[in-house]
Amino acid sequence: MHNSNIFTLNKTFIEDLFIKSPPLYSVLYIYFLSKCENNKLLINVSTISNTLSIMETDIVNCLKFFTKSNLITVSKDLENNILITFQQTEQKISNDDNLNTRSNQNITPKSKPNYTPEELSLYTESSKDLKELLKTIESIVGKPLSFNEIGTVFSFIDWLKLPVDVIVFIFKYCIDKGNRNFNYIEKIAISYADDNIDTIEKAKNRTKTFQKDYKEILKALGFSSTPAPVQIEFMDKWLKTFNFPLDIILEGCDLTVLSTDKHRFSYLNGILEKWHKSNVKTLDDVKKIQQQFVLQNKNKNNANKKSFSYSKKNDNYIKHNFDYDAINKKAMDKLKNQ
Repeated sequence: MHNSNIFTLNKTFIEDLFIKSPPLYSVLYIYFLSKCENNKLLINVSTISNTLSIMETDIVNCLKFFTKSNLITVSKDLENNILITFQQTEQKISNDDNLNTRSNQNITPKSKPNYTPEELSLYTESSKDLKELLKTIESIVGKPLSFNEIGTVFSFIDWLKLPVDVIVFIFKYCIDKGNRNFNYIEKIAISYADDNIDTIEKAKNRTKTFQKDYKEILKALGFSSTPAPVQIEFMDKWLKTFNFPLDIILEGCDLTVLSTDKHRFSYLNGILEKWHKSNVKTLDDVKKIQQQFVLQNKNKNNANKKSFSYSKKNDNYIKHNFDYDAINKKAMDKLKNQ
């Protein structure tokens, strides 16, 4: 495979993986292969990261990619160096969905990768960047992270491809707003990835926009105080998860204010959930739904009136206790007198 200045590439890599793998991974694979001796190469992730000026997590993800494709195997020594063994056998690429890049996936909580303890251990021990990020997050949330929480933080890098500084910004933003729930934080991170928020400047501008929207929504509902965490969670759901324009939410606010004086956030949430399920995108869509609602209620009321009228007639009929013998007698007497 490797001899002096000449080395060969695995056929599987050329035919299956060269096109499908991210360009950086292909370059790293060829770089590692050029350095190996007897199909083996011992590397230090931090050293490679500094040498090639790339993120440590990219190196680890590259190793994961080619391990799943059966081109290499990896193991660690006591000093956390990684031993790469290149496979000589020609094997077809695995059909594992995790080999796809994020651009081929829909970003939803269901598409989030599941990491094994061994994988997370490899990532955290091999990546100085990830170690520092986890320490920073623990400092922000004020507690050690659980296994699942570590997986969530790592997924923001591996799955959502968010920069480390943006991830830190997201955690600070959520904690400052009083929300420590990792499922909620994950939803915010997904919305950032969907909207290509990949710099601190973009993140700050987005925050300013949403804070302005919060004030508009609170004002429309009749509130003037600073929003509570649960209210922010509702508004983030409407703005970020449902991705509603502000004018649609304000239309829902108007309907809510006209309908109830209590529990307005819950009431409005019910309206917006129905609109979201109905795939509402514009105010015209809202008008159509409202017209359908009025028509359905009109038809229902008409049906109820007919049912009531029929029932009333039946009641009158049933209540008449006719004496047919007396009626016949009166008819006969009338005939005799004629």
